[in-house]
Amino acid sequence: MPYTYNFLWKDGIKFFNHQAAGCDCTPGRSTMVTGLYTHQTFMFLTRGIKNLNAPSPQAALDPRFPTYGKFLRKLQYETPYVGKWHLSNSSFDSNAPLNYLEDYGFDALTTPDPVGGPGEGLGGVPPSHQHGSVTPNDSLIAAQAIGWLRNYVTQQSADDGQDSGQGKGHAERAGEFCLSVNFVNPHDKQFFWAGIEADRYNALFEGTGLTPAIAYGVNIVQQVTPPDFDYDLPANWESTKELAAKPKLQRYFRAWSDVIWGGISDDKTETGFKVVKSSGDGPYGQDDQGAAIGPFEYWIKAQNVYTQTILEVDRQIGQFLGNIPSDVLANSVVIFTSDHGEYSSAHGLQGKGGGVYKESVHVPLIVRDFTGRYAAAPEIPRTQLTSSIDLVPFYLSLASGGMDWLEDTTLEALYGSRANLFGILSDPAAPGRGYALHTTDELYANLDDYWLAPEHVVGIVTETGKLGTYSFWKRNDVTPQPEGMEYEYYSYLTERGKLELDSHPDSPEAEVLKKLLLDKLVPDELQKPLPLEYAEAQHDARTSYWNYVERFQNARLEIPTWCYG
Repeated sequence: MPYTYNFLWKDGIKFFNHQAAGCDCTPGRSTMVTGLYTHQTFMFLTRGIKNLNAPSPQAALDPRFPTYGKFLRKLQYETPYVGKWHLSNSSFDSNAPLNYLEDYGFDALTTPDPVGGPGEGLGGVPPSHQHGSVTPNDSLIAAQAIGWLRNYVTQQSADDGQDSGQGKGHAERAGEFCLSVNFVNPHDKQFFWAGIEADRYNALFEGTGLTPAIAYGVNIVQQVTPPDFDYDLPANWESTKELAAKPKLQRYFRAWSDVIWGGISDDKTETGFKVVKSSGDGPYGQDDQGAAIGPFEYWIKAQNVYTQTILEVDRQIGQFLGNIPSDVLANSVVIFTSDHGEYSSAHGLQGKGGGVYKESVHVPLIVRDFTGRYAAAPEIPRTQLTSSIDLVPFYLSLASGGMDWLEDTTLEALYGSRANLFGILSDPAAPGRGYALHTTDELYANLDDYWLAPEHVVGIVTETGKLGTYSFWKRNDVTPQPEGMEYEYYSYLTERGKLELDSHPDSPEAEVLKKLLLDKLVPDELQKPLPLEYAEAQHDARTSYWNYVERFQNARLEIPTWCYG
């Protein structure tokens, strides 16, 4: 990523051990926006596109929960928001009023919300059959952000010649702002390979008597033929047979992905494509359900496409950063991160979620302090353990210039136990976390009926290892149940443990983490009660989640809407 390197990495503070607190898209983004765990907001499920023939849409983030937009507005910051949101509904009309994020504390600039469909980051995808507006791509997102900054500079110049006391509401300030720029890519990789090579994929089913789960309609031509970056098979690639030693959800996740996005053969001699019948214990179990399987070399091609999409978004990052006016940039702090990762053939998987492997959980965090006021020693990587759950209090500290916000009893109750990223920014030796928690709880069709695989995952990451727990829930209770729970544990003190290949879930180290996680961290941190002012929001969010689960379970053969985002 040459542009990201030059603008941010080279002189920025690099957090080398930063972890996503939730997965997939919507859960991960909810932790970044609220500073709360998914077990506190009930944002367990990735939201789908409205009006698809699927179970009722998942609930939006309840606007009564805290967000960094609300907090920063109270500090007299403008809070424009550009690009992907994926936490509530937006209009499909590109000319609709841009007020759909007002209740969350942001000024929305992008509609429709680019939640991440095939080729959406790159662009060139025709309008959805449901509406007539082309979904914004990353080049438009960069342009919108540049446009906002230009208008900002113009407005500031005009305000300099007027009485600043004539302001109105939060729209006229002393100049402070927090501009959130949310690109789509490298999300296009999610649809490798079926959603990229649509013609090839659809043609494979002709004459087989089998049907694809999704009939993709557009070839993403540039991504059909990505550059060859000379990759080898990942060192931690695993076959389906090898995954049999891991929790059952991982094997199901791979089988499910094969049906939705196209699978890849484990046979190194396989050079062609084929369609196989989804067996009765497969992801859907219908008599005519098929999965298209690509050749073994597609494990390498997946990595090429992922790198291609990273370079595509890097160009737009550079376009945006290279157009920030110099006087604005000199008074800015730029924060670069991601809501989740991507397997890209590691462990024989594509996408994200369904487990706690580092390719899905370990995400970038770079902070470039152009002001020179907050950061020190950028040449020293920050290896402290940190989490996306720490970002909201970090924003509060940057905006207020310190930690005085902790004097607010509500803010202290919400975020007082979070890692102090603000302190780490100036002191490479400042303490980080002793652990980081990660959850993923997407719903999968027919999982209970055929595989009996626990699908609710809680992971704990430490400096020396990682424990993953896979559990069932009871109705109206999101506490991990001990009955049927499965585990994995990877010691980072061994090479194969660092690759998360050799799992030792019964080791003494694993037993210590099991007790810590299930007896203390789940009730006291992951599900820590919120201040009373958020009790009603929590109650309604819990009800909305369980109502959706019931509707989904009554339509188990439907494709969950999260697979579109």
